[in-house]
Amino acid sequence: VSNNASDPTRYTITGKDWAMMLSLYLMMIPIRMVGVVILSPVLRSGRLGLGWSDMGVVSWSGLRGAVGLTLSLIVYNGNVADQQFSTLAFFFVGGAAVLSLLIQGSTMGLLLDRLGYTTVSMTKRHLMLQSGELIDQLAIGMMEQAKHSKTFVLLGEPDWSQCDSLSINAAALIQSRFEKDRRGTAEERLGVHEQDLLESLRERL
Repeated sequence: VSNNASDPTRYTITGKDWAMMLSLYLMMIPIRMVGVVILSPVLRSGRLGLGWSDMGVVSWSGLRGAVGLTLSLIVYNGNVADQQFSTLAFFFVGGAAVLSLLIQGSTMGLLLDRLGYTTVSMTKRHLMLQSGELIDQLAIGMMEQAKHSKTFVLLGEPDWSQCDSLSINAAALIQSRFEKDRRGTAEERLGVHEQDLLESLRERL
């Protein structure tokens, strides 16, 4: 929070306030984790219940103070008699939001890598490629059907070469994504795990 030189009545942030803001941010992390653990019986229940790794992601992710920042802006810009309260409310909530954006935002990718969320098994790769090829076939069929239709009286015949160049090749995009990010063991490259196959069958059913 920058000091407003044109308003001498506005409270000035001190070093003690910076230390308090940092302490509040550090307290918000374990409080969120404890809340997730308390709600774990509910979060883990049901067919699509979260696992412990999912709850770890939920505990670490999220912008701290997003709603509170909006409320603190209302207080900060409102007609509040206590200028110190309005300034500190905005400073504490805004500082926590910025720190969570910098720290959680910069480390979230590493956490997802460690927990295995960014790895794709061979079975899922095959399913995604087959889905991409099916999407491409449907798109080509719809494009050919549109070419032979006579519904372009109002706007005229479109430039089909331009339409073809703008069409999405889903299978090629999926394949290029896998080529850029090849992860997995040699065993996965040789074949499909039985566990992955059972997982695929469950997903299809």
